Amino acid sequence: MGIPHLKRNLEPYAERGPIKSCKVTIDGPALAYHILGLCLNGTLKSSPFEQPSYGRLGDMTIAWLDQIVKLGLDISVIYFDGFLPKAKRPEREKRLLSSSKQLQNYHLANPTGVPRRRAHFQENGTVNLFPRSRGKGATLDAPPPPFMVPAVIDALRSSKYSSRTKMVAGEADGYCAQNVSATGGIILTSDSDLLVHDLGEDGCVVFFPDIDIDPNSGCLTALQFRVKTIQKRLSLKPQDGLSQLAFEMVNNPHASLEQAVAAVKRNRAVSNSLEEYAEFRSQYDDPETARRGRVFGGQELDPRISEIALDCLPSPDGDDGENYRQLAVYLPFLLDSPSRTSAWEASQACRNMAYSLLQLVKGEPPREMTEFRRLQSLSAGSRTDGFESLQDLQHSLSGLETTMSLIGNALPDGLSKFMALSFFWDIKTTVGKGRSDPLSLQILRQSFLGTLQQETWDFIHLLAQTQATYYSFRILDQAIKFARRNGKGTMDKLMKETTLLESQLTSLPPLKSFPSLVQFADSLQGFLSSGSLEGLKALNTDCLGSMQVVSMLDAVQLPPPVSKKRKGNGGKKRKSEHSVHAVARPSRPRNPFEALAGREEDE
Repeated sequence: MGIPHLKRNLEPYAERGPIKSCKVTIDGPALAYHILGLCLNGTLKSSPFEQPSYGRLGDMTIAWLDQIVKLGLDISVIYFDGFLPKAKRPEREKRLLSSSKQLQNYHLANPTGVPRRRAHFQENGTVNLFPRSRGKGATLDAPPPPFMVPAVIDALRSSKYSSRTKMVAGEADGYCAQNVSATGGIILTSDSDLLVHDLGEDGCVVFFPDIDIDPNSGCLTALQFRVKTIQKRLSLKPQDGLSQLAFEMVNNPHASLEQAVAAVKRNRAVSNSLEEYAEFRSQYDDPETARRGRVFGGQELDPRISEIALDCLPSPDGDDGENYRQLAVYLPFLLDSPSRTSAWEASQACRNMAYSLLQLVKGEPPREMTEFRRLQSLSAGSRTDGFESLQDLQHSLSGLETTMSLIGNALPDGLSKFMALSFFWDIKTTVGKGRSDPLSLQILRQSFLGTLQQETWDFIHLLAQTQATYYSFRILDQAIKFARRNGKGTMDKLMKETTLLESQLTSLPPLKSFPSLVQFADSLQGFLSSGSLEGLKALNTDCLGSMQVVSMLDAVQLPPPVSKKRKGNGGKKRKSEHSVHAVARPSRPRNPFEALAGREEDE
């Protein structure tokens, strides 16, 4: 996750020049964020409407790799994290809390809605893959696209770089270091931690933002950090000089480079903190990997799903340690409304089934899982209980398949099918709380009336909720496939249910076709114009049996009432229900949808 100021302090001791033809090992997550930065160059970073689509991120990733290959580099391997050590959990939770606070501040700065795209913005404009400078964005940025890394992995897996794309049972940087130490070459990364790893005699680190194309020669150039050379120039010990320097800088972050180097030469920090230094050094000498990794093999999983899967595989040595007893998942961070319940909430049941299937691989009953999503404070996360028995899980899987079958019969199109399921869960969750204002129906009503405002937090939150539903089904799909390959005995008892569910999930769109902020309004219009509301109505009738809900659904496409002029009103029309913020009287409404006035929950 980087050592503060290490790269900046060592820049004078690095060498700027052409990158000679050689093998390169690529830090996959850093590559994904680098491509995002390139796509955001010149955009209004406070507006999520100007963020690139997942399809564009994938295309630009392939284009960038094609360009460095064309200019003489040989891509050895691209590593992605498939497992992060338990020791990183406190830091991950702090980062999640920080992201949550940033979202709250972003919401406070834009209380009526997020900034829209500028009139001159071109969604598919040219991206400079090797800019000589980066434009500065707004002071308060929107959160990055939540499924960016798995979308880039999807693009790589379907490209000519597929065989060189590896999901590993640990952190990508450790595998990058091991590969370069063994085979030589350069690591491309944005993580200064790589400077502390053992990279062998000729190992070199190049940071993505430093890569440029020389306008005269047309060659790739960059600031190149050769660890052994830097240690010699600083007169540090060749074995672990940079490691000791990094340790000193972590413990004394305000010290200058000269002060830190002097302290290392006096052996001050290390001699005073032998145990702490040994612990610090161990994460680079012997990075923690999942012990189950040798039987893992990547298996086409997303990084966050891979972590749970590895925790649920039986340990080869029969000792499961603490990881299995403390199962946790860090869900992608969504852009949703902080004044509402997390957008992940409505699709919780789907993910619970996925977690239980993964745990059954071990042959033991599912136990509770901790989900980390938007946080108000450092906490233990949100606990999700496992199913009490295999029969309960079997019943839930069967019920979900029935629900998907019902909607699938009415809506064969994958996009409409999963949108309808998302709206169904929103309605079910809202009605279950004793409320009569499902957000999905509010937004559909506004779409029908032509009063939809795409920048509002209601619209943003419904999109996040829909994306969460789509991704929850993706988790379930990958969990079924993984459990089928690795489960024994127990999974045989669920063969019928999982086979039927897997068949239903074949129509789940890929990440690049997930609902996006730019396209969601059109998707809502398409949902209404295609008659999909009737399928949603049938689903609610069969599964909820609530005439109140059916009345709400009927009201979505009722024409607005005609306002009549009255004496004394100056010829002005009364505020009618097609006003986004109109609040209907609860008594004797002519339109049952009037109860769905657009307002945010106080949760």
